[in-house]
Amino acid sequence: MSCRLSKPKELQGSARVIRDHCADWYNHVTKWEELNDAGLETAKEIVNHKLQAQYQTDSNEPVEEVCGQVTEVNKDSMTPRLQELCYDLHKSFDGQGKLVHRMSKLTKHFEATIQLKSDTSLTFQTWPIKYFYETSQKILSMYAKEYSVKQTILENIAHSNNRDLLMMYVSIWQTQPYIEKHAKILLESMLVETGHR
Repeated sequence: MSCRLSKPKELQGSARVIRDHCADWYNHVTKWEELNDAGLETAKEIVNHKLQAQYQTDSNEPVEEVCGQVTEVNKDSMTPRLQELCYDLHKSFDGQGKLVHRMSKLTKHFEATIQLKSDTSLTFQTWPIKYFYETSQKILSMYAKEYSVKQTILENIAHSNNRDLLMMYVSIWQTQPYIEKHAKILLESMLVETGHR
């Protein structure tokens, strides 16, 4: 999705709204991917920190150096570094939540456009307006489900001491199982249909 959108033609009314919303969808998905990458790196750091603390606690070695003093840390406690990482992960998660909210608004706007426009003929090349709404609904559903999975990961990653579970959290964050492969095709179809590509 690194391609830029082409310069828009002059449109008015519903066609302009739909075209702008498709561009917004593209921008939101691009921002989601950036936040997901940042969250992934943070989740990896959390897991590494947890595993290192677990290893060092098991071997009775000090874990954390704070203000020049080395302190032994219980593997179940929240070190200042772990709290900082959790805060960073929460920032990525919050950003994704805002994007899901904006995606929801776009979907509602597509629905409102259908209700306002009595003429259901083709607005662009081959799609009637309802296809934009249906496509938006499908994509929104995927991102909303993925957001709820990320919430579960966020709530549990810092509290788990099970290595396999921690690795699974990172893997799920990275692969985003609820965002299906055809989500990109749906988004690209909207962009092509509205002349952005």
